[in-house]
Amino acid sequence: MSDWKKNCAWYESAVFYHIYPLGMCGVEKHRADLDPKDTPRRHFAQMEQLIPHMKRLGMTALYIGPCFESEGHGYETIDYYKVDARLGDNAGFRHFVDACHAADIRVVVDGVFNHSGRGFFAFEELRKHREGSPYRDWYCNVNFGGNNEFNDCFSYEAWHGYNILPRLNLWNPAVRGYLLDVIRFWVKEFDIDGIRLDCADVLHFDFMKEMRQLANTIKPEFWLMGEVIHGDYSRWVNRDTLHSVTNYELHKGLYSGHNDHNYFEIAHTIRRLFGNGGLVRDGKLYTFVENHDVNRLIDKVKDPAHMKNIYRIAYTLPGIPSVYYGGEFRMHGVQANGSDDAIRPAVSLADYAALAEKEKDFVDFLAMLGRAKKELAALSVGSYEERVLTNRQFAYARCHEGQTVLVAANNDESAACVNVRAEDGQYVDYATGKKYLCENGIVSVELAAHDGILLVKGGWEFSGKGADDAVNAQGNAEPQGSANAECSCGAGTEAAPQGSANAECSCGAETKPSAAVDIIANTSTNETPTSPQDAFAVLAKDHRFSGILIKESVNTENILDEVTVHKAELWKTDAVPRYWTALYFTADAEDFPEKLSHVMIADADRGGNWFADFKGGDTKYIVFRDKVFSYRVGDAVAKAAVCEECRKLGITDKEMKWTE
Repeated sequence: MSDWKKNCAWYESAVFYHIYPLGMCGVEKHRADLDPKDTPRRHFAQMEQLIPHMKRLGMTALYIGPCFESEGHGYETIDYYKVDARLGDNAGFRHFVDACHAADIRVVVDGVFNHSGRGFFAFEELRKHREGSPYRDWYCNVNFGGNNEFNDCFSYEAWHGYNILPRLNLWNPAVRGYLLDVIRFWVKEFDIDGIRLDCADVLHFDFMKEMRQLANTIKPEFWLMGEVIHGDYSRWVNRDTLHSVTNYELHKGLYSGHNDHNYFEIAHTIRRLFGNGGLVRDGKLYTFVENHDVNRLIDKVKDPAHMKNIYRIAYTLPGIPSVYYGGEFRMHGVQANGSDDAIRPAVSLADYAALAEKEKDFVDFLAMLGRAKKELAALSVGSYEERVLTNRQFAYARCHEGQTVLVAANNDESAACVNVRAEDGQYVDYATGKKYLCENGIVSVELAAHDGILLVKGGWEFSGKGADDAVNAQGNAEPQGSANAECSCGAGTEAAPQGSANAECSCGAETKPSAAVDIIANTSTNETPTSPQDAFAVLAKDHRFSGILIKESVNTENILDEVTVHKAELWKTDAVPRYWTALYFTADAEDFPEKLSHVMIADADRGGNWFADFKGGDTKYIVFRDKVFSYRVGDAVAKAAVCEECRKLGITDKEMKWTE
């Protein structure tokens, strides 16, 4: 099959992870409660440690917001040129975006342009100078003969009547120009890949068209997605306005269609939106089952067993699927007493690890769907055709260039045989590899209660990587890991230069290379290395990860299937064990650090907490059993944070003298 991803924009095949950072990080409810003497917060550095978890789920994009400096919940902006101090500073956010990009994850932020907070400079100037303010026309329907609950001695239009959110006058060219400059700043300063427009359903259409013109030039494939609840989505999604909007129509159908045993509701929504003559036939809407404004899915379905089919359908129908943080753990949360706290909970890295273990089956299921979106072109750019529709059974086909993906779902308390119209030939269950033969235009599948299936024909071969083979998510709440040599003391080792008699472990133990085999070859460069050691350094430049792995530091040889060994040395040490097998390796799998973390030894009788250190580009990785840390070389603050985590694991400062 052709390299289909090169022929479509990144967002057309994206799977989004959605974070509400003020809630997830458990920050103060009001910025006024933040102690100005506090050192800059490091929540963005903590969020970097979620990148392996996102990768494990198959996420290719992150929607994080709101991030603008604000007074409370994030949507009452007071400074469009700063990130919220309760989360961190601008430098920390840029580092976070760069880390996401290094992991091939795009970053989209909230753009709150319909209204500002009362602490925004223009509104403060209006309060101070009233009729004489140069910003009197920056807000809608300002009436100096009125008043409000803040006793401003004037009134103004606000979002839904909430006077903490005065509505900006987007008919004013000066306001539009200011906000367009804000977008330019966030692209230049942070290298963001798109903006989710808050309250797009009430934004000025001319302003959105100006944003689209800017998006077309400011950065290749810069994405504009709007929050729209009801209405004709084509008014917003077209060549002149936005690329996408939130698909609230499908969101409602996904859970109510299952609760009511009514697949007709979902099928009708898809026909209305994407069928022949559909409202957004050629558009890609943002598909969600949860977000920061609605109750958690598990609290809306009548039976939690519905949840897999809901996500299976959300991932495979036309659209851009997303997971709201905690959704992968089937987290509960219901709005109550006017508060959104329950649906925007604080979740620590330790919580992520515990929840990933508790809900491993569901996490593995979403990871399988993420792999399917990555590997199967038809799920992103293929046509859609309904094949079976009853109240309780639903099947459809996604087709692209000879590849057909059949998706079938059974929304019944009993098993059901579903006969799906299809082209004759052999189909393969994407999750298990089981083969199905289609004869006489029908492929029959037996589906258990509340179960479903993805069958694939053409352009793909089953690799055997099912949910049972996926990486355990327990360690994925830590930063991406490393793969270097480890001393039995728990420290990384530093190989001696070629020809040197000794190497020194970072714990101070002397190591002696007793033998060496497989001298480096096949360097993919025109540079002429002066020694095998130099040759390895040159070769490593062309690979994602490179370093030295001590074979005795892992509890299975299976990890060696993930690396290419270019040279091996036998080192004699003063530690336990006395002899180490040092493997000079390169690795290219994105999840290699995670896999390595699950096979590292953490056994008091075998040397305690071993760790490995290695590099990937300009990033240093430190890997323990089920824990992966990373920092950018040269970033002293991030390195210090990693060292502190190592100390908690019993590693001494002397042992942390790994090379960079």
